[in-house]
Amino acid sequence: LTGTNQPGIVSTNQIIADDGAGGRATNAFTATIVSDAANNSQPILYPDTLTNLVAAVNGRLTNYISALDLDGNTNYFFTYFYDYASYVNASNTVYVITNGQMKISLIPATGYAGPIRMSFFVSSAANWSVYYENNLDPNIYPWPPYDARAITFAIGDTKLSAFASNFTARAGIPFTNQLLATFTNGVPNSAATNFTAFINWGDNSTNSGTIQTNVSGRKEVRGAHTYFTPGVFPVYVTLQSRLGAESNVIAVATVPPAVGLTRSNTNNVFRWPAWADSYQVQSLTNLTSTNWLTLTNAPTPGGYDYVLTNASTQTSLFFRLRK
Repeated sequence: LTGTNQPGIVSTNQIIADDGAGGRATNAFTATIVSDAANNSQPILYPDTLTNLVAAVNGRLTNYISALDLDGNTNYFFTYFYDYASYVNASNTVYVITNGQMKISLIPATGYAGPIRMSFFVSSAANWSVYYENNLDPNIYPWPPYDARAITFAIGDTKLSAFASNFTARAGIPFTNQLLATFTNGVPNSAATNFTAFINWGDNSTNSGTIQTNVSGRKEVRGAHTYFTPGVFPVYVTLQSRLGAESNVIAVATVPPAVGLTRSNTNNVFRWPAWADSYQVQSLTNLTSTNWLTLTNAPTPGGYDYVLTNASTQTSLFFRLRK
C-alpha cells in the first residue's frame, strides 16, 4: 500500500467493527490531504537507541539519544529523574549534546544496587521545560510539540533473556496456570520472588502473572484468564527484576472460532467468521478414528462470514474447524 503526500487528494475510508459475537457496526469517514506547512509537527525520539540499560555495581552506562523533527527544527533534549531515590543514586550523571544528539553517561552512586528511573523528552522549543516543570495547564497554555520516553536502568543486575510461549484457548472457558514465557537472568538458582510479571492479554484486560522455576532451572511466567470471544490475541508479558532489569515478550493466544452448521436438502452449509480465513472445515465419520478429511470445495464470502456448502447423504458425520 503506497500513500500520497500531495495536497488535495480526497479518499473515503470505511471501518467495520466486529466483536466476534454477533455485534457489528460500519461507518465511514472522508479524509483530505492538506499541506501542514503552517503546523509544527511533533519531534520523534528514535526507538531502541537506549539499549545499554544494565550494569554491575559501580559500573557506568553510556547511551545516545537521537530524534527526528519532520519540520527540520532544532531538537532540544530534557531529562528528569522519575523519583528522588533515582536522583540521589545517580546525581553525578553527565549529559552532552553534540550534533543534535544527546550522550548520557549514567554514573551510579558508589556501592548502589537497584533501579534508576528516568524520563527523556525532546521538543523543538528551547523553553519546553518551563511548561513541564511548572505543570502548566495545556488547556490554558498549549504545550509545544514534544515526545517522551521512560527508561529504567538496572545497577547491580543482570540482563533478562525471555522467550514467548504461544497457546490455544477456548472462548468462554477460564484457564489457569497457562505458560506464557520462560526466561533466565544469568544467575543460577536466583529466587523466583526476585521477579514480577505483568500481562496484557490483548483484549483490554490485564493482570499479574505468577513466576516459578522449572526442573531445568528456567523461570516460567504463568497466568489465568478467560477470552469471551474467538480471535488471535497478542499477549504482552512485561518482566522486571527487583533491581530493575526488564524484558518484554509477546506470546500469541489463538481462540478458535465456532463453526455453524445448517442443513439444506442434501447440503451441509457451514458458516464461520471471515477473519478466520486460515481455518478449514474437516469431517469424520467415526470419532474413534483420527483420519479427519479436509473438505476440498472453497468457501465463499457471505457478509461477515465465510460460507461453505458441501453435499452429503451420510446420516452420521462429525465436523470441525482446523487451522
